[in-house]
Amino acid sequence: MTVLPVGLDVSEDLDDYLDDESYDNPELTVNYGQTVSGGIVHGGVHQTINNEIKLLSRLISAHRLTSAYVAQVMATFVEREFHRTGHGDRLSRNDVERLLAHEPCVVLVGTDGSGLTTTAVAVLDGFGRSGWRLEQILFDDETGRPFVGTDLPKERGVVQLLRLPREADRIGPNLSLVLQAHAADLRALGSHLLVTATAAVWRVVGGQSDLPVIEVAPPDPTALVLGQCASADVDATTLVTHPMVNRLLERACAADASRLAGIIVSAVRNHPDKGVDDLAHEVSGAYGNWDDELAKWFTDDDQGLRARLFLVAAAVLEGEPAGEILSTVNALGKQLGDLDVSRLDGLASAGLRALTDSIGAEIVNGRLRFKRANYADAVLTFVHADRSSAFRRNLWEWATKLIIRRNGRSAPVAAARVTEMMVTMVLRRRDVRPLSQLRHWAARPYLQGHVVNALIATAVSDEVGVEVRALLYRWARELRDERLLTVLAEVCAGDLADLYPKVSLTRLGHLATRQLPAVTDAVVAAVASLWKRPKLRQHVLQAVIEWTTDDSGARVDTAWRVINALAATDTHPVGLADLVPEQREALVRATARLIDGSGPSEVRTAFVAAALEAAAGSGSDDERYIRFFVDTVRCGTGGTSRVVRIGRLAFTWQPVCDDHASPGRRDLRDRLTEALHRADPLALRS
Repeated sequence: MTVLPVGLDVSEDLDDYLDDESYDNPELTVNYGQTVSGGIVHGGVHQTINNEIKLLSRLISAHRLTSAYVAQVMATFVEREFHRTGHGDRLSRNDVERLLAHEPCVVLVGTDGSGLTTTAVAVLDGFGRSGWRLEQILFDDETGRPFVGTDLPKERGVVQLLRLPREADRIGPNLSLVLQAHAADLRALGSHLLVTATAAVWRVVGGQSDLPVIEVAPPDPTALVLGQCASADVDATTLVTHPMVNRLLERACAADASRLAGIIVSAVRNHPDKGVDDLAHEVSGAYGNWDDELAKWFTDDDQGLRARLFLVAAAVLEGEPAGEILSTVNALGKQLGDLDVSRLDGLASAGLRALTDSIGAEIVNGRLRFKRANYADAVLTFVHADRSSAFRRNLWEWATKLIIRRNGRSAPVAAARVTEMMVTMVLRRRDVRPLSQLRHWAARPYLQGHVVNALIATAVSDEVGVEVRALLYRWARELRDERLLTVLAEVCAGDLADLYPKVSLTRLGHLATRQLPAVTDAVVAAVASLWKRPKLRQHVLQAVIEWTTDDSGARVDTAWRVINALAATDTHPVGLADLVPEQREALVRATARLIDGSGPSEVRTAFVAAALEAAAGSGSDDERYIRFFVDTVRCGTGGTSRVVRIGRLAFTWQPVCDDHASPGRRDLRDRLTEALHRADPLALRS
């Protein structure tokens, strides 16, 4: 497993960062008018935060195949042609849907960037509208070994999507045969599986099976652009016929066409009065990330250091009040090493109006926006590619520490903007190193939510998900910052766990070894949160039982704190373990070790008491708990000592002096102690 290098030193005093630099901290009591730039709506105190949340929501809902996500895909879907391999007939999407309804497994094959996932979602649309449960199968890379498909889920009455990765070396060579055998199991369960793969990948792994394979032709890029623009209430009919835009469409795959549509929407909304020629020029420039224009601008001798710093600061903070962006320039210059202790705030330096004009921006309702579509993204993309890794590190360190010096209502809004731009760059450049700078926010409760959002969004992404999940693994094992580790526990308790339960629980398992009070509390709270989700309970119980076997003992105490927290819920671990014999046996062994003396005595007392409470509340099902403790006595050697200890704890739970007030609890205690004595090895020998 590859882990990109990140800075792990978090010992520096963050509050000493900006010497005596002071920023304005106005209370945003005025609702600024909304403006649009680069496809992002600015203005209104909550708008940027909403953009950040929408970014995370989009990534999560795409993996979950929610009805809202499927409807969003269908709103702009462009029909395309299908051909079944080995058959000459052309198929429609409805034909493919009917084939999947008849077959337990169908494979969609297309070129990279052709919108294969979108096509798969469209094929599944009819199933979702007919009441079928749609799920996507996500496989993690925890083992570092290729995906072989042997643990594919087998559920009744579900339609699942499995997207194979673009890299053939991440897939086992016999996967197609495994899928074929899995299809037979799905047929018996009345379930279906839709698999997507690039043509190159399927040539490597798919040649040995008899599964029906459907080749998907890419959509018409012009129709795709027109459809997506129309869904945003933008008429691009004239613009797509312009020679400059038409040349872009001639070379565009589905992914490129979708990006082009977003640029057109931004350009038209930003400047609805522009003519077609001007719009075409703007769209063409934005499509090329304004690379030529930025290269020329940075080599222009008239653009001094102050203008360059202002441009980069504006790219990170676009949509913020222009004066506040200007006030950050000195700190950015110092962080990048371009400025020493001197300042550039005198009359000898260009002021706000001149700087705004020099970078091609404007001030609307007090807030700065670029005149060109997608220009902020383009600026950051340009400087990330044109400068060293040290520059990128210093840039994001400046951005994250800048937020710490703010207060009031402006800090969360600016933090959301920084988070949004950081995640955008991480995904675009497939470089996770900027994420390490988020550690500076861990100590601020009002910023921790942004850290959680950024880490989850990138960890579940297709672009850098593998690298970010590996990064979280390394942090859980190596970081020393207690505050960041507690935030990491919250990450593992979020949407990441729903999509990658093993990933989350593995990292929580490492956090459980840290023996830091706040981190332990966070782990207990995180696992308790996962326990509330029925689909995750078996994963949780399996992991926590494994924690109790830790030879070093570092996470055994945490494991029993977790188990006791789970025991206090409506679903006791003993009751759930009864459903899986292997888990029940493992929990019996763990309980035997606990009763024998591993761990604090109060943990044993709490576990037995919670189990008896669950038994008392389960009615006729209380025999399940009695059998569990009997099996605990019979586990290995030392059974007689366990009889004494469990019996003593049972009488602690229900003292004799209270028997008259609680006859039901008295009867349960007596039946338990009688069963324990019958299982006593000494009694059996006599």
